[in-house]
Order: sequence, then structure tokens, then C-alpha cells
Amino acid sequence: MPAPQPDDRAITAPVRQVGQPVSEASPVYLIRGVQASIHDLSSSPDDLTSDGDSLYDLLNQLPEQPPERSGSGGGSRRSPVRKLSVSDRLRRRYGCPPGCWPANQSTKMYKLPWTHMLSLTAPPGLFPDYWSSWAGLNAWTKLGNPRRPEFCPFFLYVFADHEAAKDPKLHPFRADNKLHAHILVGGVPYPDVKSAADSWPGIADLRPVPLPGFSLKERSWGALHYLIAQEKNPWRHAQDVNSYCLNLLQPPKESWNLLYLQEHQRARRAGRRASRGGHARAASLSAGRRREIAIKAARSRWK
Repeated sequence: MPAPQPDDRAITAPVRQVGQPVSEASPVYLIRGVQASIHDLSSSPDDLTSDGDSLYDLLNQLPEQPPERSGSGGGSRRSPVRKLSVSDRLRRRYGCPPGCWPANQSTKMYKLPWTHMLSLTAPPGLFPDYWSSWAGLNAWTKLGNPRRPEFCPFFLYVFADHEAAKDPKLHPFRADNKLHAHILVGGVPYPDVKSAADSWPGIADLRPVPLPGFSLKERSWGALHYLIAQEKNPWRHAQDVNSYCLNLLQPPKESWNLLYLQEHQRARRAGRRASRGGHARAASLSAGRRREIAIKAARSRWK
């Protein structure tokens, strides 16, 4: 079989880069593997050289689009934009510094079904007496069954004094202070929450946790963050890099079952994730394996 004849315009010199002259004596350039002289570079579409086509004709012979690459390697892909979580998005909004303790606590508890925020104030010097005579927290604790803590009411409350935090020399329990309390409550029927708020001798401000302008998760997270940090200004909150929370008189206090609810909810979420996918999915198990799991669960239930 005779060998194919090379094209008249084929490269006979060693392969060089695009735009590099084949020889300095005769300035002939390579364009996509095709020789083009200096006369071709300066010629117009109507002026053709005696040796061949003009540069414009050579360029017109090239494909309009480069050939697609075969395989998965070679090209760089743009990494997908990661969607920020609720806690990451709200950390930026509230100006949380790195390692913000109120933000960490809010992330742990914001998925609990919080319902109301109760703020209690009193005339100067009367708050300790009002608080000792108020029976709201004790009434909520008696509503549930201690044997089923996941169905009992839960709450988190703090004592704050913004004026005393500005001046460390001021005593928080002096006669003309502005001591007040914030209580975040969940699992309590509204009539009982309203009754406890009405029984406060001073001024009680009762608000639902779903505040307008935020999603449900953002409302709970924002309410918890303000309850623990007691700071609305993002710039001032960003300066508290050690999470001192100077507006608080004491660390936050919680109900007896709040920690249990956090662990209970975490275990339920882990169980749902395991049941939806992975090796624990029921669809991927054989009938005999599912029977063994059911027998083991029944025996452990009736021990």
C-alpha cells in the first residue's frame, strides 16, 4: 500500500512553537502547524501570495471551536459554593468573635422547641424580694412527669444588669440598680406561661420566640444568643473575644432536664441519619439479618 503523500503546506522543519520563525533568513511562521510567511501575515483577504493561501484563508480553515477533551482529567473544576449553616450565618450577623461561648451554647440548644421569652423587671432594689416570692419556675417544674423528662417543661434563665456592667465599682444589688431577668421557656402551655407572667409583682414582658423577620431556626438561635450574651450591639460583642459576657451577674441557670433533652435530641438525629443511609439502611439488609435485629431489640426491651 503506497504511503500517503504529505500536504504541500505540511511542516518539513522541526516542530516549533506557535509564532516562532522556522528560520531567521526566511521569516516563515507556524500557525497551528501550517506555515505562513511574513507576506501572509500582512496580506488582506483579497491579496493572495503566489506560494499559497493568505493568512485569513488559513485561519478560516481552522475549526470554530476547539475539540472537547476526552476523559475526566486535565481541566480544573470550580468548587461548589458551600451553603452556610444557621449558626455560621448568624455568627456573622451578630458579630461573634472566634470561639464565642454564647454562640456555641446556642448551636447546641437552638433545635429544642422553645416557645416564649419572658423578661422580668422590678423597681430599684425590689427585684430580689420579687424573685424570692415568685412561684413561676416551681409551677412549671410540677407540670411534667419526672419519669419522662423528654415531656417535661424546660427553661433557661439569666440575671443581668447592664448599668453595673459598665462600671465595675457598682454593686449589682444596690438600691438604685436595674437588675432584671430573662427566661427562655419551652414545653409549657401558653395559659401556664401567661399565668406565671401575670403573677409577677413587677413588669413582665412575654414574647413568643418566633420573632418576625427570621426563620424558625434563626429565631431560636438568636433568642438563645441574646439570652446568654446580653448584648445587642454586634461591634461591642465582637470585642468580647474571651466571652466574659459582662452584662451577666451569674452564669445561665437551666432546668433539671435541659441537658438530658440535648442528649436525647442528639441521639434521635443520629438514629435518623443512620436509618436513612449507610450500612444500617433496612433495604440493604437481608431478611435473616433484619429478623436477628428485631429479635435482639425485643429481648432487650423486655429484660
